[in-house]
Amino acid sequence: MTTDQLAIGENDANIFHCPRCSRPQAVGTTRCAGCGLRTVAGIPLGKVAGFVAIGLLAGLLLGGGSVAAFSLLTKPAAHAGAVVNEDGTPVAPGATVRPTLDPTVPSPALAALRQSALVNQRLLTDGRRLRNALDASRPAGSDIAPILRSIVATASIGQRVTPTIDDWDAAGPVSASLQTFYTSVSSAGEDGLAASIRNSTAYVSAGRRILKLLEKIPGLDATARALAASAGAELPALEPAG
Repeated sequence: MTTDQLAIGENDANIFHCPRCSRPQAVGTTRCAGCGLRTVAGIPLGKVAGFVAIGLLAGLLLGGGSVAAFSLLTKPAAHAGAVVNEDGTPVAPGATVRPTLDPTVPSPALAALRQSALVNQRLLTDGRRLRNALDASRPAGSDIAPILRSIVATASIGQRVTPTIDDWDAAGPVSASLQTFYTSVSSAGEDGLAASIRNSTAYVSAGRRILKLLEKIPGLDATARALAASAGAELPALEPAG
């Protein structure tokens, strides 16, 4: 044996045969010199493309399945006691849950109760104006009169609203209290307006009577608000007199 004999397998390590025509090809050749077949690492290019497509599809399926499984595992579990709105839709986390209205309570009565809250708010607003007019160094009837007219008109609206509240059996005491209050405010305002515009003393006296009556609004509002809550209703927020 000669010392320069090739090692077994060297020929196979550097040469491969064309899959189509079996012609020997040097490793690294991408196109057969005989039949023109294109190869990648000795594999026909068409098969390589097929393998790549299959691998890509498998990767997409595997990745999509993983994302779906993760979403399912991390999604909050629904249960029979889930909180829902009046229309049955689920309540978003952190959202305010609206109470369910009592179907036995007449809707007009609840609407009138809400309107009384708006009437009370207007009275408080006019009360602030009236207090500012009375706190002047020399209160004038001409400044107080327009405020008294506004207060009388608002109280008259309350007088017309309260009888509807009484349609709700449980609201009888609240309706009576509001009716008495609005009547007292309206009478005090009319007494002042009956005097001459030059009689500032009469207007100041009527204004002070009204301010004293308006102090009852927070208590009346609290009672009406508790009644509305018992039926699952909410009244408009009442701003303090300040």
